Amino acid sequence: MSATTLARWLDRLPGLGAFVVETADTVSASNLSARQTRELCGLVEGEGWRLTIFDQANESWTRDELDEDLAPFRVTIVKPPAGIDAARILTDVGFAAWLAEPSASVCQVARLSRPFETLGVRFTSWDEAATPFEPAEETASPRSLVREYNGQARAPSDVRTWLLRDVDGGPFDNSTFRIWMAAAAVHTLHAVPDEIDPVNGSLKFNGPPRLALHVSADVTEVLSELSIDGFKNLQRGVRWVFENAREAEMRHALFATEVARSGIETDRAEIYLREHAEAALDGAKIAYQAALAQLSSETLKALADLRKAVTEETAKVTEATRQIAGAVAAALAVGIGLMAARVTSAASGNLIIAIMIVAAAYVFMVILSGLQFTWLQRDLRRGWQPRLYRYLPRSEYQALVLTPTGRAEASLFWVAGIGGFITLIISTVVIFPKIWT
Repeated sequence: MSATTLARWLDRLPGLGAFVVETADTVSASNLSARQTRELCGLVEGEGWRLTIFDQANESWTRDELDEDLAPFRVTIVKPPAGIDAARILTDVGFAAWLAEPSASVCQVARLSRPFETLGVRFTSWDEAATPFEPAEETASPRSLVREYNGQARAPSDVRTWLLRDVDGGPFDNSTFRIWMAAAAVHTLHAVPDEIDPVNGSLKFNGPPRLALHVSADVTEVLSELSIDGFKNLQRGVRWVFENAREAEMRHALFATEVARSGIETDRAEIYLREHAEAALDGAKIAYQAALAQLSSETLKALADLRKAVTEETAKVTEATRQIAGAVAAALAVGIGLMAARVTSAASGNLIIAIMIVAAAYVFMVILSGLQFTWLQRDLRRGWQPRLYRYLPRSEYQALVLTPTGRAEASLFWVAGIGGFITLIISTVVIFPKIWT
């Protein structure tokens, strides 16, 4: 007797008036007759699992003590552990409940015919050995892109659990897989719109034209109306939107706009997306490529403007460097002439000192002007870089802007330092002639 047979038997009980509740470690079946309890005990004992039997008064009984007069009974079955950090689900009832709040990256489901993988969870049968699973990289949360105002979040917080790695590779004929499909259909539908109405829960698209679509409260009906082909197309669309976290916001807006433009034949979301998800995805991809082309041209223009600005700035710094060098040369010539005048003529010493002081002051004013300009440009770059050029990585901004301007500034600083030192020396010699006479 296999766990699949036991799971199938338990899943029939709700249709017979019984109740089945499954937790991480146990499965409880209540409101059972004595005959149903004996049959269930036989199946469980065939698996070698532990169980307990209670009546309505919460008294414990054994299988041999069961009597219809004591019914209804409640049977609690202890499931065997999965062996790794995985969820182990016996019934489809329990699987549907687990999908409401997925809590593991590996989920073993007894009635699953063959394994399948989503971006966030690997689902297997009990017969397959459970191995660790590495989810895909975290993507943007639909809740950050879909506006909701009433605090009741309908959009999924993490869409990876609801996106197949291989859209065509699922066991579509398996009833357990279709439970996951129904849940995935509802969650992916709520990840598509621009906004979810806080009153009736309809999916609202800004368009143009504006569009509102209603989602059925019956998840089985949602999947039935969506159809397998529609489900696959919806998977492809949502996968394209969220596959790149950095571009998810733009892709979401493009896809939602294309959905709104596709048609207005119905207000049922599952029927509408069945008909138009594929065309909307194609349109969104074309719009995305056009947007990239526009961004590329704008980026090239911005880079050209940046190149022009850097060239002009370095030219101005270079010109300031030349001015400093010219001023120092002039001061040096004046200083040598004044030294010669002291030796060969009877010129007034005070006049010679005054002329040298004026020449030195001119040099230092030119140096200070160049340094002030350089410091001002540096502050401007620091202030505008995060506003105008944040699209450039730090390494590229360093290569395109900071390195060339830094070299120009270094030349200015060297010329200013050496020129100032030479001017100071020649001024000292002229003003204090005893040093060299």
